[in-house]
Amino acid sequence: MRKTLKSKQRINEVFNAGKKISSPGVVLFWSPADQYCHAVLAGKRLGSAPKRSRAKRRLRAALADLQTLPKAEVVLLATKHTVGRPFGELQRDLGSAFDKLANKLKYS
Repeated sequence: MRKTLKSKQRINEVFNAGKKISSPGVVLFWSPADQYCHAVLAGKRLGSAPKRSRAKRRLRAALADLQTLPKAEVVLLATKHTVGRPFGELQRDLGSAFDKLANKLKYS
């Protein structure tokens, strides 16, 4: 089951103190946890509200296609390339970020 992070305090803790994995379409902040949960963010520097909403929808759609999810709290931050990037490339970006996360969790 895909659980979402809803507490602003917990999202800020992961965002500020968590580790970071960057790719062109998304920046992934993470912190180890007992189960998987996530939050999707798009800052105001990304543009207007419709553009931010579209970026978040695209990240959620790409996230829905992932099969295995690590035991971590994850905050996905949209970048300026999230909206204009072809969806297949966005999926690859997210997949490679989660692969890197899985490797870091395995060896930590």
